[in-house]
Amino acid sequence: VFFFLMIRRPPRSTQSRSSAASDVYKRQVSTQSTWGNFNQQKTRKKELQMPHAFGYRARTRQKFSKPFRKTGAIRMINYLTAFRVGDYVDIVVDGAIHKGMPHNIYHGQTGKIFTVNPRSVGVVLAKQVKQRYMEKRIHIRVEHVRRSRCREAFVERIRKNDELKHAASGKGQHLSTKRKPVEPRLATVVKGDIRYMHPQVFKEVF
Repeated sequence: VFFFLMIRRPPRSTQSRSSAASDVYKRQVSTQSTWGNFNQQKTRKKELQMPHAFGYRARTRQKFSKPFRKTGAIRMINYLTAFRVGDYVDIVVDGAIHKGMPHNIYHGQTGKIFTVNPRSVGVVLAKQVKQRYMEKRIHIRVEHVRRSRCREAFVERIRKNDELKHAASGKGQHLSTKRKPVEPRLATVVKGDIRYMHPQVFKEVF
């Protein structure tokens, strides 16, 4: 015990640079101070660290924020739009309306309306769960849905094809409106008028 106390805190006469007991004492003091500073920093960092939050709207600060010049009063077009069964809609969550808000995982997805209620609509969509897609049916207030434009190009193509078919049937012709991939270009022969050829000897330029 006496030897341990001598190493832990040696007398004043042995705290010289040439003393082995002094080296052990200095090493113990430096180690204790280092660990003390580390524990203080760790405690301070833990106090400043934000707690874990896994709520219904966790990590949606940027996702549910409105774009520039779109904040303020609620747009009346959200209430004046007439939705019907079979329409395709895009789910765009409005952060100012807390009622009828879907989960943030459905934000930006497109679905099809299967029922219409006084203040909400029922949307059926496909949710990816690992390697498969599940059919989900959710009810959302009309403030969080917008009419989708995903079928505009398809409907326009169908309308043009019907017009072409009607014109061809009037002439007694058969018209195929199937889409075909772009075929490679045909082979061609390039003809040129070469009169003079003056090959030059290779010269090194230094």
